[in-house]
Amino acid sequence: MRLAWLLSPLLLAGAFALPAAAEVPVQGYEVVRDYPHDPKAFTEGLFYRDGRMFESTGQNPAGIREVRLEDGAVLRQRIIDPAYFGEGIIDVGDKIISLTWRNHLGSVWNRDDFAPVSAFSYPGEGWALTRDDRRIIMSDGTAELRFLDPATLRETGRITVTADGVPVRNLNELEWVEGEIYANIWQTDRIARIDPETGK
Repeated sequence: MRLAWLLSPLLLAGAFALPAAAEVPVQGYEVVRDYPHDPKAFTEGLFYRDGRMFESTGQNPAGIREVRLEDGAVLRQRIIDPAYFGEGIIDVGDKIISLTWRNHLGSVWNRDDFAPVSAFSYPGEGWALTRDDRRIIMSDGTAELRFLDPATLRETGRITVTADGVPVRNLNELEWVEGEIYANIWQTDRIARIDPETGK
């Protein structure tokens, strides 16, 4: 697998899953570089921070890992219980926050050694995470995005994502890019650009 999508926040201008008569503009993209990547990794979340790429995998095995961008080499990893399907991750300070799909369980890890710090729970499914400078943003497979307090990991609010008034479901891997939320729409080749205040 090649990670042409890895830098999607920088390379892609988003698009939406829309009704036929939609007024939302659809934009194109240009691939400017691609990187090698483990073809067996079931990638569910990733972020790039301080020259390091961190990735969560859903299965075979599920866990979190640090990957060298240039050649795709796995530098270290933390495997989680195979009963869990790993989902989105994001960093907050020197910690990594991760989700599981249907177990209603998230984890907090030390970023430097992947040692477990704590766990937290949430209702519904866990799909993806990103953050702005004051809150964590979480998707759960619905058309809603949740806002979490980074200190307590408790929900502080939600927005419903819409395109021309129609809810957009299956919001997956999230990225925060220049004041907007980017979300892959699962099982499509589209990226949605979302206003974090209105959900449009």
